Amino acid sequence: MPAADPSVVVLDSNIWLYAFIIDPVDDRKRKAAKALFAQYHAVLITPQIVNEVCLNMKRRGGASEPQIIWIARMMLNNHKLIPFSLEIALRASELRQRYSISFWDSMIVASAIETHYSAVVSEDMQHGLQIESLRIENPFQAKA
Repeated sequence: MPAADPSVVVLDSNIWLYAFIIDPVDDRKRKAAKALFAQYHAVLITPQIVNEVCLNMKRRGGASEPQIIWIARMMLNNHKLIPFSLEIALRASELRQRYSISFWDSMIVASAIETHYSAVVSEDMQHGLQIESLRIENPFQAKA
């Protein structure tokens, strides 16, 4: 198995949403989220992350359909997509049982592990949790 690249991460949908200013009340999180995009060599996405960002931008952010299309295209054109596969679905099931993480979080973690990346940055998962070769980082808890 190839070694994980620490300069490449998966940013969970909540990080994207803070960067898109869906919650303008928390300026600290918005600034931290935007800084993450500059901090890493590459940011990876999954189909689920694109879907969650677009759904929340529409529902909570009031984005129009043309804006949603622009957001999806920007994400897919500027970041590497980890495609969904049967292997990822099966690995996610194993991870849910072993680590008691949610269905959606397990899909993201499995995607990162299966493609040999070292970190998932998320507000929703336990900061510092090590899942096989992968570490979970909560940028807001780490700075608190």
